Amino acid sequence: MEMQRIVINTYKPQGKQSQAVKQTEKKLRVAAYCRVSTDKEEQQLSFATQCEVYEDMIKSNPDWELAGVYSDEGITGTSTKKRKGFQKMVEDCEAGKIDFVITKSISRFARNTLDCLTTIRYLQSLGVQFLFEKERIDTRAAFSEMLLTIMAAFAQEESRSLSENLKWGIRKRFESGQDRWVTCYGYRSIDGVDYVIDPDEAEVIRLIFDLYQHGMKTKAIVEYLMEHKIPSPKGNEKWLSSAIYDIIRNEKYAGDIILQKKYTVDHLSHRQLKNDGITVPAYYIKDHHNPIVSREVFNQVNRIRQMRYQGGGRDDMGKPVLYPFGEMLKCPHCGGTLIRRHLPIQNREVSWVCEGKGNCKNFIFREWAIKDSLLKAYSEVDMEAVARKASVKNEKVSSQAKQLLDMKSKHPQFDSVEYFWLDDLIDKIEIGTHLYNPKNKETFKHPDDRFITVYWKCGVKTTVFSGIRLLADEPRHIAELYKAYYKRHHKRPPSVQTGALDMRKLQIAS
Repeated sequence: MEMQRIVINTYKPQGKQSQAVKQTEKKLRVAAYCRVSTDKEEQQLSFATQCEVYEDMIKSNPDWELAGVYSDEGITGTSTKKRKGFQKMVEDCEAGKIDFVITKSISRFARNTLDCLTTIRYLQSLGVQFLFEKERIDTRAAFSEMLLTIMAAFAQEESRSLSENLKWGIRKRFESGQDRWVTCYGYRSIDGVDYVIDPDEAEVIRLIFDLYQHGMKTKAIVEYLMEHKIPSPKGNEKWLSSAIYDIIRNEKYAGDIILQKKYTVDHLSHRQLKNDGITVPAYYIKDHHNPIVSREVFNQVNRIRQMRYQGGGRDDMGKPVLYPFGEMLKCPHCGGTLIRRHLPIQNREVSWVCEGKGNCKNFIFREWAIKDSLLKAYSEVDMEAVARKASVKNEKVSSQAKQLLDMKSKHPQFDSVEYFWLDDLIDKIEIGTHLYNPKNKETFKHPDDRFITVYWKCGVKTTVFSGIRLLADEPRHIAELYKAYYKRHHKRPPSVQTGALDMRKLQIAS
């Protein structure tokens, strides 16, 4: 029996069994994961301490081998997707470089229960185990997953509670008018003073507003800025149309501020949605800081934006476009607002159409005729009459007359019709009915009705011939062709509800 015991003790296993023995003699490759959720100084000290402590702990254990210290600074724990250190650790686990991971607590690892358990189960399937120091959970022990599930749920609930408390505090500050500084192109935060105008960037802002106000579209503005080598807000050579669009819509450039433009849906996804003012309250503070552009320019530019892109900006898909005339053009038969369209007849000429709910749909006016008439009216306005209006006692009339005199001195003639000068100078535009005799289509019934009258805000009016001479351009005739086209193709003409533009949206800063 004694000889048998000696044989057993001196027996050396071969093959796979010998490899298993060798494996037990290897050092355990241990990694540490550290994370802090903010960039505050005290958190940074905690973060540095965590990293040092774990590195020393692993190196001091003779049975362990340091596989790395992985870390994420100032990043939320409710999602693992944006944590580069965390993702790198998972990749190294997959590559077989790590056997064991130590972390301070479940909340440092992940505050999302699903992410936490899914990641741990996945890495355990690869042979990686975990130690959570605070909760004293070692996944190698029995019942560890049950404890882990409970504690991960607590961590997620704690995260939700912290998020709700934080949101409550922010909303209370917003309610009392206290804003939160957010980086804004054109402004700086200097020595605790927010919204200090940056002179160089402010010049770019004013240039963008000026170009857009004078009829240039966002794409053309982008080309202009890049051609003149003006860097974008991010310092790049390339500009995007979306950047121009965001700038002209930003009420901060008029000196105002909207608090809580967006809200976070939940603490897990961190997805933000545009605030409609119903889900959570939004707060508008007027004259909050020094403006970069005047309120008049800001309002005018945003009216242009609304008219140009009303309903998506497509003028051939049943969506009303009112630029540059706004609601100045009315049907002389029913009084409905005319909207701009590329008609599917007569070479798709751009025209202004009487269309929409309650409109008679019997009047379509060529855009070239309207623009030619407006430019002619501006050229022929009686400046002597305007000068007399400038000296009257009525302050409003006098001011309007002086504005027209000033505009004429700067711009004796205009090459194009743009909203900025129409809005400044014109009160209304009256279009003749342009009737014709169906029995004799070569002549018009009333030649006098083919005129357009411009009523200037200062009280002077100018009447000019519309230029409509041919039956092919006669408004009622075009309307009949338009209806016939849709009838022939068994289609219904586009139905739109023009209505009045929402001035609350157009004059956000008023």
